[in-house]
Amino acid sequence: MTEIEAKCPNCTKRATVDENLTQVNCRVCGFTTSYEDYLEIMKSKAVQMADDLQMDWDKS
Repeated sequence: MTEIEAKCPNCTKRATVDENLTQVNCRVCGFTTSYEDYLEIMKSKAVQMADDLQMDWDKS
């Protein structure tokens, strides 16, 4: 069984994605979600990071 690594959105440690791309699990903090929900969570985090960077840029 091949596992794909992913970044846990809760603890930022290494999580795993199952070979069918259906579940994401973190053995460190116990985070678990569907792969689709994981993608939405990470997309939201990326957008937030971009917004924060833009706000910091606008302040300077």
